[in-house]
Amino acid sequence: MNIQNFEEHINEIIGMRGLEYFQKKRVEHIEDEGNYLYAATVAGRDDYSIEVQLDQDGVILHAECDCPYIDGPYCKHMVAVFYTLRADKKQNGAELSVTNGFPISSAQNSDELAKLLSKQPKEKLLKLLISLAADWPEVVDRIQAEFATGVGEKERWLKLMSRFIEKAMDHHGFIDYRHCNQAVEGAYQVLERANQASDEQDYVLAVDLLLGIMAKMVDMLQFADDSSGCVGEVIDEVNSVFHQINDEMTDKNTMGICFQKVLLEAVAKRYDGWSDMRFDLLGICAGLVASSQERAQLETVFDTASMSSLYDKGAVVLLRYDLIRKFDGEQVAAEFLYHNRHFSSCREILLQKTMRAKQYAMAENLALEGEQQDNNLPGLVHQWKEQRFAIYELCGEMDKLRPIARELAIQGDFTYYQKLKSSYEPKEWEQVYPDIHQALFRNSGGYANTYTAALIRRTRIQ
Repeated sequence: MNIQNFEEHINEIIGMRGLEYFQKKRVEHIEDEGNYLYAATVAGRDDYSIEVQLDQDGVILHAECDCPYIDGPYCKHMVAVFYTLRADKKQNGAELSVTNGFPISSAQNSDELAKLLSKQPKEKLLKLLISLAADWPEVVDRIQAEFATGVGEKERWLKLMSRFIEKAMDHHGFIDYRHCNQAVEGAYQVLERANQASDEQDYVLAVDLLLGIMAKMVDMLQFADDSSGCVGEVIDEVNSVFHQINDEMTDKNTMGICFQKVLLEAVAKRYDGWSDMRFDLLGICAGLVASSQERAQLETVFDTASMSSLYDKGAVVLLRYDLIRKFDGEQVAAEFLYHNRHFSSCREILLQKTMRAKQYAMAENLALEGEQQDNNLPGLVHQWKEQRFAIYELCGEMDKLRPIARELAIQGDFTYYQKLKSSYEPKEWEQVYPDIHQALFRNSGGYANTYTAALIRRTRIQ
């Protein structure tokens, strides 16, 4: 992943949130620490510290943020720093272009419509709205929701969402994949209102609406074909807004109210069998915890949660880690991570921390231990080998780097073939290339994939 094209490798929602942070100048400080290592501070509810290690070609070797986000390898704070680094690298100082990245919606059509409507008399506009409402019940629901206030507003918006879901059902009460986009249209309208409430710092209403969307989407999965992924995308959006609220909310009383609401939803039976969504909500709870009593309440839920898989156990360990960091400090949290390093997620965090501290020997041992522990899990073994390669690259240990690069290249990753080649002087490469050539051919079973790419590369050089 390169600083010039990182958007192609990052969750779209996280990417757009990061772009928004960049545009709002949330990246308050960034420092070049040498050797393509950058340290930055991004403002959220707290000031978050981010480190990004590039190589000389702009490849992102690793990135780390101390925010509590755990739903993916990159958070919006990291993305904001990626955008800042790329903008800083533009020699002409021009504004960052994202035409090939995450799209920014144009408001041109809305502006033209606003101009047209502003020229019409009130009576004509009222007649038009009544006519539309007569033909489209969801228009009635939207108008009533838009103008609702107080305790009734949440119910009006959730009614609008339900209207779209019911309209998309067939006569058996099922929603096929062709109608899922139609079914979630109301959810996006409610999500828009939740975002607005968040911007207005009406966090209780925002949380109520987000929980309403989450509940309805999880229920909908019981009678809908979501092979298109549109329901999952709504849930991702909800989680993204939740994390934004967690970043921004500071009033402890409001945080306490929201904590209780989210916790109540997280333990609901509808999430039995949907543990990833339950843990998403428990993660939001962990971010909202502001007192020892709330911490104890959440720990009790962890203790009583049904954890049938290693994934579930690992998710709970990471949530406990967040609480320990918040209440007990980094030293205790680091000891907790080390004690639980048999979970790959904990080992990954430890690796990033040790690399950040330039404790490369410890990082190497963690990666080697991971390879031995997970020797029956090829994906994780590959991940730990990549970590070792990154360590050796940072340390300039060519004697250790080359065997790893060779192994990964022969397994089919042309990127490591290129890195292996670049680690040799041209004359040295001419001597080692024939052996690598044969190994690539044997592994691929013929002229395919990495072998073909290497051969083409070799031909161009000649």
